Amino acid sequence: MSYLGPFNGHVNGALVMKELHKPWPHWHTDNHSLVSNMPQRLKNRFKTAPYLTDQGTGSVFSLVKSAESLESIVEKGISKWYTTRKSLDFLDAGNRLRSNPSNVRRWMAHLLLNTTINIAVAQTIGQKWRAPANHFYNREMFSQYSATDLLKDIEIPKFEFSKTDYMQASENLGLAVIQDVREVPAGHQGLHLPEGTLGGGKQTSSFDQTLFVQVQGEELEDMMFTILQPSFEDSQGVLIMQNIKSNPGKAPTSLLSPKVFNALMMLDFWNPVYSWRRAVLMQYVPMSTVYNETTGKYDLEDQFIANVKNSKFYLEEDPEVRNASPEYQFITLLDTELQTHQAKIRQYMHSVDARLKTVEGLIDYIRLAESRRLIYRPLPLDEFALTIPYALKYGLDFHSRYEMTEAGDIQTLPGRGSKFFRSWTRTQDGWSLAGYDPHLIPRPDGLDEDSPSLTSPPAAASRSIRSAQTKTTRCPYREVWPEI
Repeated sequence: MSYLGPFNGHVNGALVMKELHKPWPHWHTDNHSLVSNMPQRLKNRFKTAPYLTDQGTGSVFSLVKSAESLESIVEKGISKWYTTRKSLDFLDAGNRLRSNPSNVRRWMAHLLLNTTINIAVAQTIGQKWRAPANHFYNREMFSQYSATDLLKDIEIPKFEFSKTDYMQASENLGLAVIQDVREVPAGHQGLHLPEGTLGGGKQTSSFDQTLFVQVQGEELEDMMFTILQPSFEDSQGVLIMQNIKSNPGKAPTSLLSPKVFNALMMLDFWNPVYSWRRAVLMQYVPMSTVYNETTGKYDLEDQFIANVKNSKFYLEEDPEVRNASPEYQFITLLDTELQTHQAKIRQYMHSVDARLKTVEGLIDYIRLAESRRLIYRPLPLDEFALTIPYALKYGLDFHSRYEMTEAGDIQTLPGRGSKFFRSWTRTQDGWSLAGYDPHLIPRPDGLDEDSPSLTSPPAAASRSIRSAQTKTTRCPYREVWPEI
């Protein structure tokens, strides 16, 4: 079921609601009626739709349920689908653990990659504005998978900010909502933007002009601090792979041990969305794993660690280059005490909370949000231009991409990170998310992009998300990788 459906949106084969959690700026909810913003002609049209409006009362959308109802339906549907995936991949007909489970790399992608995303905006609590916590750490995952002590006894800030400061920061970056048009309507300003500005393969070059509407003042409140956040789907994937089967009196069987899981989470903890440092580690995940009945463990993490230690990045002789590599950082984190992890998280949270109280900090964090949106926009997943704002004063140079740091500030992506995202989201050689036959698993890092061996990825390495016994006419994703 993965990558079927419109816009390749159903990456994992599950139900999709990109704006899954409140306050739902683009949905009809109990606290946010779409009717008030409609022109009268649309109100008259919807009044005559018996499936939307009670014909007795004539109240527009009186038969439409709120987004709160759909959120629950989607979450339950995703949870059930992932439970089915677990049964197909890890369990036999007798509900026993299979010695050789299927699709383990696809499960690991939920932890190391962002297979898909959700969209979130700031919320108001009383008179206070709160930035989406998932902009700063993977709250979505931690809220579901509690079998880790990383956040134990850590006070998570409320991430509050000043509306006045935010408006000043948004003006500094020129936040706008843009839509492509054939002709610029009277009273609006036309703007020429590069091909692919609105993403999703829907190239703006098909039109001569792109209309943008500056969103300011009270109108901005519905989309204040719009971010891409870790998806509920990926969080469910992590929850399932770490709770594969529970036997009475025993700990759940997990794909990864707590030590390895914590090390991977702490690697670029401050970048829950589009972390190139975690993503490049996908190349070291083995194609298969074996379950040991005696130890009650899979050998996946042992293979994974060995592959990382044998990589050219870990074995690099230049200490400065080696120490900066995600490979070396991950191995170092394996031997780091839990208390050290927690101390880093506390300091990071404190730094972020303090910077949110400043205009300069808000400018940086909005710039970071735009950087992540620029990675996302070229993908077919980006369906509608009006759901996320566009920073007109950000700059369009691909190298102007940013990442969060442990200190709570932002920095430009290093060369390896920039190269990774360009390869993963832009190339058309069968190894990327670009186009309408996406390949979720990234290109092997460090290989020559022009290598003839990469123009035709080995079909033998392809594997469907369905069980190995299921025949399909199309491979929903390809897990292609040369031997490490």
